[in-house]
Amino acid sequence: MPEVLGFRISVEMEGRELPEYKEEVDYSSGIPVATCWIPSEAGKTFQVNVRPPPVRSSHWSFVVSLDGMCAVMRNTLLFRDAPNDRLSLAEEVIGNGLSRTFKFSNIQLTDDDSMLNSRAADKIGEIGLSLSSVTGCIPIFNPRYSNLQAAGRMHEKSKKGLAHCVQPGEVRQTGQLSWYQTFGQQHEATILFKYRNLDILVAQGIAPRHALPEPNRQPSPPPRAPAAQRNASAGPSNPRKRKSSPIRIEIDIDEEIRLIEEEKELEARLAAIRAKKRAKTVKVAVKSEARSNFVPGEVIDLT
Repeated sequence: MPEVLGFRISVEMEGRELPEYKEEVDYSSGIPVATCWIPSEAGKTFQVNVRPPPVRSSHWSFVVSLDGMCAVMRNTLLFRDAPNDRLSLAEEVIGNGLSRTFKFSNIQLTDDDSMLNSRAADKIGEIGLSLSSVTGCIPIFNPRYSNLQAAGRMHEKSKKGLAHCVQPGEVRQTGQLSWYQTFGQQHEATILFKYRNLDILVAQGIAPRHALPEPNRQPSPPPRAPAAQRNASAGPSNPRKRKSSPIRIEIDIDEEIRLIEEEKELEARLAAIRAKKRAKTVKVAVKSEARSNFVPGEVIDLT
């Protein structure tokens, strides 16, 4: 994000500062409004980082909005002479000694028509930061806490192309905090981070295609050289010591089936020839058999 009034604002997601796309600063209203697009990932926590200018002429106050809802957060007051070179706006204060983080979450689509023209849905997909100069502040002892609820739902006919929303994260114990009420507050600038799934940013032409992670591709094996080339490159063989190598046998299935069928046909023809030959032998034997001298009424002993 370009510097605004000397402040450098960014969004960090689980230790990684997010890239920013299509940065713009609009001065038409008299108060600068800086806008950019960032990639979000469901299930990952995030925080807003503020790097102030080293020299400041006033105190500063910051208000964070998540999907259009303002959150009471730690580190939102910067004194003029404080040595801070960076403020991390990462936790919503929900009670005395209790705070919680924020994370991106998958949005749920609904067919509930009451959500079709919901104003709350118009702000889903935005992280806002309001910067105000402050004349002074006084300590208070009855602070106001917040308890934001995730928007999380959007009508299925919405055209915003959203996949994510902001959802509260884990609750943790914190120490006692000092609370102040500011006065002489003057709104000076607004920062808007519009978050979307990276695939959506690329599809809409907001982020370049090379921002997408490379797919996991298995390297293809090198081409196998012809047998003659492999034998030629192997060099002369050593007759005394020869390294054994596996023999690769390639079988043509179609050729094998054809040979089997041909073998069966030959066997059938051979069997037919043999049967025909046996039949001729029997006929010849019958013709050459001597005539019997059998006389009617003669008894022949067959025992």
